[in-house]
Amino acid sequence: MGKVYRARDTRLNRTVALKVLLGDHRADPSLRRRFLQEAQAASGLNHPNIITIFDIVSEADSDILVMEFLAGRTLAESIPPGGLRAPAVISYGAQIADALASAHAAGIVHRDLKPGNVMITGRDRVKVLDFGLAKLSRQAAPEADPDATRTAPLTMQGMIMGTVSYMSPEQAQGQAVDTRSDIFALGAVLYEMATGKRAFQGANTVSTLTAVLRDEPESLVATAPDIPPALDAVIHRCLRKSPADRYQTMDEVRDALNAIRGLTASIPVSSVAVAAAAAQVPPPQAQAQAKSKTPLIAGIAVALAAAVGGIFVITRPKADLPAVTREQVPAPAAPAAPPKPAPDQSPAAQAPAVRAPAETPRQAAKKAAVPDGTPVRLRLLEEVPSKVEPGTRLKFSTVTAVKSGDVVVIVPGAPAEGVVLDRTKKKFIAFGSKALFEMQHVMGAGGQRIKIRAVPSANNGDVSRPVEVSGPKPKNVLAPVGAEFIGYVDGEQQITLSR
Repeated sequence: MGKVYRARDTRLNRTVALKVLLGDHRADPSLRRRFLQEAQAASGLNHPNIITIFDIVSEADSDILVMEFLAGRTLAESIPPGGLRAPAVISYGAQIADALASAHAAGIVHRDLKPGNVMITGRDRVKVLDFGLAKLSRQAAPEADPDATRTAPLTMQGMIMGTVSYMSPEQAQGQAVDTRSDIFALGAVLYEMATGKRAFQGANTVSTLTAVLRDEPESLVATAPDIPPALDAVIHRCLRKSPADRYQTMDEVRDALNAIRGLTASIPVSSVAVAAAAAQVPPPQAQAQAKSKTPLIAGIAVALAAAVGGIFVITRPKADLPAVTREQVPAPAAPAAPPKPAPDQSPAAQAPAVRAPAETPRQAAKKAAVPDGTPVRLRLLEEVPSKVEPGTRLKFSTVTAVKSGDVVVIVPGAPAEGVVLDRTKKKFIAFGSKALFEMQHVMGAGGQRIKIRAVPSANNGDVSRPVEVSGPKPKNVLAPVGAEFIGYVDGEQQITLSR
């Protein structure tokens, strides 16, 4: 859609990035108008994890975005084979969620969140890019680059917009999208950070879209065993096909990730992410592309200077200073090698420098008591029909975090289960023909199951309750999706929060 160049703001004496719209976007008044509207909305966002837009310049047929210049790497370039460690996934994910929560509060849906639209700066600060610009992308051939942002006609009523591997099902079908579509995309980004591979991937665009609509991603327990089960639960809740089954706000996602943050091992994020990315060498194709863009930049410099009144000076690329785009960001310098010891230095003096890298600081295992009767708010994930069979598993997720003192013992979005009982047993006669169920367990923050019951206290050993809920619901349904229940911790239990 456009090209990004490094430039110098001669008035304020600062380095900026200029994004210039190219091709037929300049000739289409409606697209230019939409671009300016979206850019103006994004420029109103003031958040440390969102790229700052300084100005929008329109002269003749040129539209230029003046943006904050970022030195770093895209998240796509920072994910090593096998994925990032849990502390990095949680840190980056929480920052992205906070940025998107701010955008959503301003009425802006990103629609094209992906690792290539997220920058990681030298201090592990996340910057989310390209708010709203995905709306301008043109139709692409079905077998074109599946990573490309696309806007392709789908039906007379809808269009699909975004990058297929990160599209929500409703976005892939051309339906109207809201903030929950971004929640799905964030789930796909979190999954890729954790595993090093995409949640939905096919041989081509069509098969990838089919996977988004039909398939469920693998559990992280099998593909990334170091990822805490609580984080696995958060990611899979984000990736649910129905928007109603996901987190309903980005604030909830951020809070869930922050609740898990303190439960993971204290491994510095930079040591597992930025250093790993710095070791990667840009492929020869990227170097060739940088050289091929030199004539274009030189040729466009005069036109840009005229368009923006000569305020910006385009930096001409050199061998050691390539033009910077989001796809060509210089890698952070690799950590310097430790100095060689002097010849007369004793072996004992060298020993600490040899042993230190092998020692990875981790938090000691921490145990917490969860008192009997602690309430747990739960949301039903699948509707229960009026003719539900005994033995049917009921699936829930927690609505809010549960604390024991100041310690989070159950995170938001943690999975929970119950089971429908045989209502023909004598002790259930008092309830007539109503289906009954018992709560069974909820996933604790440390990955252990916590036993729960459906009533505040056992009544002669009976801990069941009716499945049916009051209030409006579809015909022949005892409990609709989203119905809330309260579970209670069944007996004081000890859990391990981290290891």
